[in-house]
Amino acid sequence: MTSYKENDRSLKRRKNPINDVGADVLLKIFSYLDLLDLARASTVNRSWHSIIERSSLWRDAYYMQRHEFLNHSKDDTLSETSPKDWVRQLMSEQHKSALVHGSGQVCCWKGHSTGVNKCRMRMESILTGVGDQTVRIWSSKNFKCLEEYSSPNRSPLVDVDFDENKIVGLVGGDICIWKRHGNRHLLRGHIQRAYCMCYVDPEAAVGCGDGTIRIFDMYSSQCSRIFREHSGAVTCLSIADERFLISGSSLGSLSVADVVSGQKVASLRQPTAPTGISCLWVKQGSFEVFSGTTSGHAYCWDLRTHKQLWEMRVSSNEIYSIHSLAIDLKTLALGGIDGILRIIDAKSGEILSSYVPAAKMTNISGGLVAKCSASKVSSPIDRIPKSIRRPITCVAVGLNKIVTTHNDKNIMLWTFQRTKVK
Repeated sequence: MTSYKENDRSLKRRKNPINDVGADVLLKIFSYLDLLDLARASTVNRSWHSIIERSSLWRDAYYMQRHEFLNHSKDDTLSETSPKDWVRQLMSEQHKSALVHGSGQVCCWKGHSTGVNKCRMRMESILTGVGDQTVRIWSSKNFKCLEEYSSPNRSPLVDVDFDENKIVGLVGGDICIWKRHGNRHLLRGHIQRAYCMCYVDPEAAVGCGDGTIRIFDMYSSQCSRIFREHSGAVTCLSIADERFLISGSSLGSLSVADVVSGQKVASLRQPTAPTGISCLWVKQGSFEVFSGTTSGHAYCWDLRTHKQLWEMRVSSNEIYSIHSLAIDLKTLALGGIDGILRIIDAKSGEILSSYVPAAKMTNISGGLVAKCSASKVSSPIDRIPKSIRRPITCVAVGLNKIVTTHNDKNIMLWTFQRTKVK
């Protein structure tokens, strides 16, 4: 049976005047777009994607922009770049320029009844959760709650992630799968001291306080494998290219294991390291692993050679979260206990820019959105009021935007003004 909301959405689509514009008129409008905007337009809906793909607009925009670029550049390596790689590079350059040199605005709204310390971003949707036993998905355009899901066993959410079809959450010692706009499925894991989770269909991996990683089949509800990777608690997990299971521990060890057998492939950091691994980020397809520690250090490792590429002290306090845009190979966003949002160079660890909200944003009523500019940090951190730089518990990066949570009721979306890449 079709729900009222589905009927309402269908009605809105039918009433949208843009749906009544013919393909010829749309082609004329699309012809005024540059390559990046054309790429964005092709992702709006299937109709626009089909019109753009069947026309010569994509090819014409690509060759025109490439010709203009090569006339002003000495980089001959780009002369044979495919349209797909060309768009990827341009969007990556634009994204980096916006985060490092652009101006930013911060929008803050009340998202939950208690503390929020997890956030994720997919396309234009923002997922937040933990604290009040609910998971919510928001629109990054108008900050409206689009979907809401509740913990089935009244346990707090430990970790959560989502894709276009489902949400997977670590709820207490169990794994819960919510089908978007559908039913939920609970895997009774009864895991003691579960700290973190990651998943790649059809399996989810859970990091535990006893140093083990438990692998669950999300559809048979069975724990298929148990790997012992650390002597301390497993604090963060990630899967690289569906081949390697990467884990960090509270004692500072960083392990790479075969995702099927659990056999250790490499130890990227000795277990005697003085500080714990607090967060991980893996750039899929790039062979690079980034980690943050409880001492404020950031590290980069090469999965091919198992060697450290760089180490940098980016904060005087613990780094809680590290993330980047999937197509961006040049920058990372970090947040931690000192409340500074930092953008660092992925190739060296150098801090490229640092931000705090320009104003204090607290006690926001439900349904209201507070706004201020993003202020670049130029003075010593101790001189910045703590009411402005609240600890950042999680960061999630989208194109020219970053979502942060702060272990309070509010969610912040940092939007950076687009700058042109010359």
